[in-house]
Amino acid sequence: YQVEIHGQTGQNSEWNRRRRSSSLPPTPVHGRQNEKEKIIQMLFRPVLNSNVEVLSILGEAYIGKTTVAQVVINDECVSSYFEPRPWVHVSSEFNVERITADIVESIEGRSFCSNNLDNLQRHLKKLLRERRFLLVLDDYRRSSFPDWELLQRPFLSGAAGSKIIVTTSSSAVATSLGTSDSCYQLNGLPQED
Repeated sequence: YQVEIHGQTGQNSEWNRRRRSSSLPPTPVHGRQNEKEKIIQMLFRPVLNSNVEVLSILGEAYIGKTTVAQVVINDECVSSYFEPRPWVHVSSEFNVERITADIVESIEGRSFCSNNLDNLQRHLKKLLRERRFLLVLDDYRRSSFPDWELLQRPFLSGAAGSKIIVTTSSSAVATSLGTSDSCYQLNGLPQED
């Protein structure tokens, strides 16, 4: 079937775009407690050179990056420290307008109808202004620095200590969006887990 998203159509696009969220899986998550604790420690490190720091969770496809990010963002300490905590699935169809609109919708719980990037970014900037937010950009695949520069402009209005978690299977993405000490390499679970 065809679904229209902000003027774009694509095979099953709506389902693919919304299939991941901050909601925890229906079953308990086992074997990722150490990863969760290490990533949470990274989230609470002071940011030295800007208000917002990017933390990448890097790993092979289907290794559990999204699940670990879900466990982290739903942790009680994290949820009481960061507000808002929007979650957006990025994927290979990188579109700054769509991603920005999805972030706004994740924060407000309703759509903000505009195809104009300037309007979307000004609105998002207002929503984030002086708030310590934690944004998850799940399945980020594009390593283009100009695209990132354009996407991240509204994030700079956030309060000091704001963080962005990027889940990716691309080391190029991980290094282009953050620093080497803000990248967490997620490995497979040991056989007993």
